[in-house]
Amino acid sequence: MIDRQPRRSGRGDLLKPVERYVAAVVKECIGLPRLRSILVVGSFGKGEGQLIHRGGLGLPTRDLDILLVFRFPVPRASVERVSQRLNSTLSPRKSEYYLNTEFLIELKATTKFALTHFPDISTYDARFSPLVWGEDIRRDIRLEPDHIPLRTSVRALVQKGIALIGVLDESYFFRPIPEDSKFIFLRELSRTYQEIATGLCLAAGHYSISRDERLSYLSGNFSPVFRGLSRKLPGLVDRIEAWAEFKKSGKTPAGSTPLASWFVARDDLLAVLSGISTQALGLDLVSLPLGETVYGFLAERYYTPIVHSLLRDTGFGKCPHLVQVGTKLLVTRDIFYSKARRRYLPGETAGLVGLRIGPSVVLLVAVPELLAAVNHDGDFAVDRVRHVAYLLGLNWQGAQLTWNKVRSTLMRVVESTNFF
Repeated sequence: MIDRQPRRSGRGDLLKPVERYVAAVVKECIGLPRLRSILVVGSFGKGEGQLIHRGGLGLPTRDLDILLVFRFPVPRASVERVSQRLNSTLSPRKSEYYLNTEFLIELKATTKFALTHFPDISTYDARFSPLVWGEDIRRDIRLEPDHIPLRTSVRALVQKGIALIGVLDESYFFRPIPEDSKFIFLRELSRTYQEIATGLCLAAGHYSISRDERLSYLSGNFSPVFRGLSRKLPGLVDRIEAWAEFKKSGKTPAGSTPLASWFVARDDLLAVLSGISTQALGLDLVSLPLGETVYGFLAERYYTPIVHSLLRDTGFGKCPHLVQVGTKLLVTRDIFYSKARRRYLPGETAGLVGLRIGPSVVLLVAVPELLAAVNHDGDFAVDRVRHVAYLLGLNWQGAQLTWNKVRSTLMRVVESTNFF
């Protein structure tokens, strides 16, 4: 289904509480070299961002995604400095996990070429996002839903797995979740279910940028389209709808404690990721065999759709040699970006396997494994935790290895990686 909605322009499309933050971003960013455009993307760009109500005021929560479009090359160091300056002023960080905060401004930098050639769900959504400054490059985005590779959903689901790991702490099995952390904890459960809905719609060929349209489609079609998954996850659509209501009104789904809801969301996410990764990559990320040969094969499967898209317009999209070279270049790009941001990683991660196969691929393997390592009784599967520690290059020999320690290392790897 092709979702053709009119392009929006200007700040009048934004929720009122978001406007002052957008104005601050524009003021800080317009001095960046080679900047062409500024767009508000993500949930706030769609008018579906979540607000938290305090003192009669609606305040934005989670991340405000801003897309900065540059002429080549992107001044990434300058963008990083602006991002740090904005967030230190508007959203002081209180957690080791960079998204584990009530509100964050997330600057995403790209070029017009990448935006108009990169086949990703975020690229498609940008066609319908508000332009708040500069040249209107949205008319040049030709991507249609039918051409969005399903790998984009694999990445997005793994990102939600990262969020579930980020909000969980071992201590929550022995004491209540602190009140100042409970909203963030519940918010990430809600976001997980919204991404599950997006992935299922994309897998079924019925993606829409509208959350309500996605929910409507799943409500009437989930069981007949996803027969195996509907038998494995009874009540999934009800849970998706209940957590969508939490995002709209703040009403927490009844019947479970937050920790019990975390396990249900984790199990739902892993089951959907298993099916979608198998469909998209021919590999089940939830039960992937161990070994760097397998990881190298995963890297090829994961990056090849991007290379095919980039080469398609040149007429070389079916040339195996060029596709292979292009895939290796993308892995090299991933590694280079991570090395450039190594200051965020602890020294003990010097042996990161991702510096050979690409840190994005490491995340594809490590995140499902670390999620599955958590048992309902508060115990942890030691073999899984050790496997993730190996992937991250964490030196644990002779030292006590805890799930929390591996989680902390994973969060630093996430910050150093341009997961795409």
